[in-house]
Amino acid sequence: MSGIENSFRVRVAPGSRLHFSWGLGSELRLLEIQNPHTDQGDLSGEATRVFWDKATDTNLTVSLKTAEQYKEMQRSRLQGAQDDAQLARVASYARTIREILMKRRLSIDIDGGHSQLEAALWHLLEIFFVDAPRREGNLGEDFVHWLAAHADITDAATGEFSSEYIQDLLQDPAPDRKSEYWPMIRRLVALGRTSTALELLKRHAVMQEMEAVEAGLVPMRPALKAQLDVINFLDVVIRRQPRMAPSANRDTTARAFSSVPDFTAARAHWLTIVQEYVSEGAYEAARAASERTVEGARSVLAVLLGQPAALRASTNNWLELAAAEIVHRQGGCVEAANQLGAVLTECQAACRRDDEESALLAMLAELLEALTDMDISGVVSVMNSFGLVQSWLMLHSLELMAAYPGSAVGGGSAGRSTGILTERLAVSGCDQMEYFRLIWAESLLPGCLGGGWQLALQYLAWCPQHGAAAAEALLEALPVNSCDVRTLEKSLVACRRLGLGSTAAVLCRIAGADALSRGFLGSGVQWMVRAADPRRTAAVLEMLEDMVADTLAARLDKYQAGPLNLPGGGELEALLDWLPGFGEAGAEEAPAVVPSGGRDLGAFLVDVLKLSRAMGKLAAARDANAPPDDPAVLKSLSAGHTALMSMVASRTPPRRLSVLLLFYALPLLEATAAGGRLFSLPDVQQLLDWMSECECRVGAVSGGEGLVLSYPDAPPCARAVQLALVRAMARAHTLQNESAGGGNVGGVGGAMIQAAAGG
Repeated sequence: MSGIENSFRVRVAPGSRLHFSWGLGSELRLLEIQNPHTDQGDLSGEATRVFWDKATDTNLTVSLKTAEQYKEMQRSRLQGAQDDAQLARVASYARTIREILMKRRLSIDIDGGHSQLEAALWHLLEIFFVDAPRREGNLGEDFVHWLAAHADITDAATGEFSSEYIQDLLQDPAPDRKSEYWPMIRRLVALGRTSTALELLKRHAVMQEMEAVEAGLVPMRPALKAQLDVINFLDVVIRRQPRMAPSANRDTTARAFSSVPDFTAARAHWLTIVQEYVSEGAYEAARAASERTVEGARSVLAVLLGQPAALRASTNNWLELAAAEIVHRQGGCVEAANQLGAVLTECQAACRRDDEESALLAMLAELLEALTDMDISGVVSVMNSFGLVQSWLMLHSLELMAAYPGSAVGGGSAGRSTGILTERLAVSGCDQMEYFRLIWAESLLPGCLGGGWQLALQYLAWCPQHGAAAAEALLEALPVNSCDVRTLEKSLVACRRLGLGSTAAVLCRIAGADALSRGFLGSGVQWMVRAADPRRTAAVLEMLEDMVADTLAARLDKYQAGPLNLPGGGELEALLDWLPGFGEAGAEEAPAVVPSGGRDLGAFLVDVLKLSRAMGKLAAARDANAPPDDPAVLKSLSAGHTALMSMVASRTPPRRLSVLLLFYALPLLEATAAGGRLFSLPDVQQLLDWMSECECRVGAVSGGEGLVLSYPDAPPCARAVQLALVRAMARAHTLQNESAGGGNVGGVGGAMIQAAAGG
């Protein structure tokens, strides 16, 4: 935990070239390639991804769990709130984050100590910017409690592992025989860690022997009683040591006072008792039994009496010495920030050594100096300059500073250097708070498909200068996979919420191109339509037209009903459901996004898909040996008739496909269900008119009394269509002549078939 490395190494073969490109956010992509000029280097193409500020799992967890609180604070701050309610909101926010950070602290071996550092720094800033303004507790005791809660930080700075030593001693059956036993108790007492010190004291061998005596297992020894008196006295005076109450979570084994006069009186009485015990040399009676116990007890009593030499010998650095000074010498005098600053300065001078101090202790020294001066500009500068603080902590700590009474942020009067938070930065054109929001959003983007981009958008929404442009650039840079519809829809929802219509169109266009590259023409049409791109939509529809033409041509040797085996048939069926009728139910959408030619092709495609669906159902009924007048057969015939006549009436099919379509529809033209009433005389006449317009070589013309086949040498498929139309016309004439009124039978044959099916 000496600092974040600002350099890295990439192993490459001699002569290779290193190609690099920027990924999303703080990602740098490196690829080793062979030098094209010398043919030197490795052909493996090893890729490396580097992140200079990537959000950790803890950062993401905290941000997601406190997202609503963050939004509420931003709204209140923008409204100029700087009252007690706003401070209470910030306090709740700070406490929630601290609790999450404390639970998620990892060992230094796993994440290099960053999770511990973030928890410690957040707690420290909370004490100065949230707890102190609310005048809860004693600032000196708050500092002592902070150091005890984050002892792993100072241990890392000095290379010690006191927590491990403590656990080893607690688990040892005879810890008092170890040389570290009394120095550890002395250090814990010096730092005010009362409960842990008492726990270790109870592990002394005389306490365990006394339990055996009380159980009648061994007799009482005279030497045992002398040592027991010493241990019991230490237990009582440590437990009864008066302390000022901190803001939160105090040591329950210590007596805590909220009144300075009461504390002063209690401390004077307590010191008298300890001093008398030392002066009388009451512990000397145990020297003959255990020299180590007596000397250890004397060292602890010297700490309790606040002897400077004892405090200095019991602590490892100026931070610990400052805590010992507050607990054992300053009493209740360290209430204000300037008083704490004076103690810290004195202890730094007392512990100054010639060897270089760790980066962490150096940063804490400057940070605490700025905090005790309530110099927000200094706090920001220190946190931003040592390379130990990442963007998550940098950004969210500004929220605590902005809520500090007297801050210029949020509508209060200008405070001491707090204007730095709202000053426009020359390099970025925005203030500090927006700048670090942008940096934090950037750190969320590597691996953004996991959801980091959505969180980044939430933060960009609070960036008045660059938020909209950054959000637009982010959404346009997202990797687009047309198969991942869920993520795409989330992106489009975000675009609508932020008013980024042009960005939504870009995403849809990219998704359409991706779908086409995968061979999903139906999906490609959908995305191009949603992109409001008429030119590309028409181009894709033309591709679909060619596909339909090829599929129809492949069925020229099949005279039975069956579905069109269109490539990607399943997703084309989905397209049919998405654009029902196109010119009917979808008419309100189509004109805005599809040109006239594209619109005709779209309507044609919908009708072809409906016709294919109906022919597929007819084939299924045939395979199931259903009778001609079965309701399922009649409904399928009616659906096929409707689809065919719809495209003929609107003239949407390309002329070159007229024969192919009618050949495919032969099972409908030749159908005898319900007495052959599927196609009425006007229907057949409309089919003939359409064929004439398409200038086909079928050559069927209406002669009033019948049909004349002008081209007997037409291809077999055309001849089949000719014969089917002749028979359909004959049936229609017969049905009309047999009608009692001589009018059209049912008007439209498909409707009568549907009625016969009970629809």
